[in-house]
Amino acid sequence: MCGKKINSEATHCPHCGEAVNRRAVKKKRLIIAAAAIAAIALLAWGAYAIFHKDKSDLIADNNMSEPDSWELICHYRDTNNPDSLEGALEKYIRAYGKGQHAFDVKTLRERLNKEKKYWNNVEESGAKREMVEKYLNEYKEEGFFYLRAIDKLDSITFFEKQELNTVEAYQDYLDLYPDGRYEDQAKANLAKLDAVPLTDAEEENVKKVIVKHFEAMAQKDTMAINATIAKNLSSYLGKKPCKPRDVNEYVRHMFQDSERQVKFELTDFKIKKIVIIEDGDPIYNVTFVLNETMNKPAEHAIVKDTERDYDGTAILNDDMLITSLLLEDI
Repeated sequence: MCGKKINSEATHCPHCGEAVNRRAVKKKRLIIAAAAIAAIALLAWGAYAIFHKDKSDLIADNNMSEPDSWELICHYRDTNNPDSLEGALEKYIRAYGKGQHAFDVKTLRERLNKEKKYWNNVEESGAKREMVEKYLNEYKEEGFFYLRAIDKLDSITFFEKQELNTVEAYQDYLDLYPDGRYEDQAKANLAKLDAVPLTDAEEENVKKVIVKHFEAMAQKDTMAINATIAKNLSSYLGKKPCKPRDVNEYVRHMFQDSERQVKFELTDFKIKKIVIIEDGDPIYNVTFVLNETMNKPAEHAIVKDTERDYDGTAILNDDMLITSLLLEDI
């Protein structure tokens, strides 16, 4: 045939008149399709290999020296990566069973296996809070499964707070996990809680309390600070629970340099009045922007200024006292 395109039902080529061999055409099409599929698969595998190849695979490929293999093991150990660590340890033992670090590797593998059994028991228990906390108390930040345990606690805490479904519950979660997995969901749930009308007087009083609190802090006036906060705070700048003495200690630490001067400016107040229980006392959920300017006299009478902006969130009770305060860098 001449190679020109023809109708799929044609028995002869309209261009050259030659009869069409249907079996040969079909076979040719199958070969072309198979080749295309193979090419796509090869490209996909190549892309996967480029973007997903683990460094520890180099041990199996015999392209990694013993010192580099040990360095990789230390990396996985120090970054709480138990799965990759387990693979790297096994590959080291196969490649360098009597190497310089063989004893350390075998000791580390025994430690990993022991801790892995412990963590498996935690997960088999349903990852209950008490089991996760027990693991963290025993292994702390050096634990191979430390990051997984923290992630479990994040989830457990959020769903506990979601069951309560209150402003303070969600704010507690955000205080504990400001960059948590459920940060956006907690903020969205907060926004969905029904607000009740806010009077002008209430709005003005709420603003005054927040402003007075930071003015007192700038003046290092602990009595004025204590006049703006509840006796028992649910949280304050990450500490939970918290008492006035903890706040005062924070202020003393901030001004441990007696020459340091701080000025605060608050803007963009948004206030929601919320009644959680019908006919109950209201609470006030407040968001604002805080600008902090810190002046520290340096040598030769040159004043060194630093400036920072924060997104602030506070909760006030019906007595117009702060029960929770959170600041996040903008």
